[in-house]
Amino acid sequence: MGLNYDKNEPTISIKKHLRSQKYAWRGVLKIFDHEGNFRIEVLAAVVSILMSHFLGVTNYEFALIFFCIGLVLIIETINGVVELL
Repeated sequence: MGLNYDKNEPTISIKKHLRSQKYAWRGVLKIFDHEGNFRIEVLAAVVSILMSHFLGVTNYEFALIFFCIGLVLIIETINGVVELL
C-alpha cells in the first residue's frame, strides 16, 4: 500500500512549475488591477521596506515587518475574493 513512485522520473516537471508560476502572477496582477486597497497596501509595503532599510532595523525586526506585510497582503487578497462571492 505504497505510492506508485518511479525514482527515475522527476517529481515536478519544469513545464508544470512554470505554468503554475504564470497563473500565480496573472492572479497577482489581476488583484493589483482590480483592488484599490491592494495597490495602497503594496505602496505602504514598499515604503515600509525602504524605511526599515534606512532606519537600520535588525534582521529580526525586518523579518517581523516582512511577515506582517505578507499577512496583510494575503488577508486583503482573501477579502477581495470574498467580496466577489
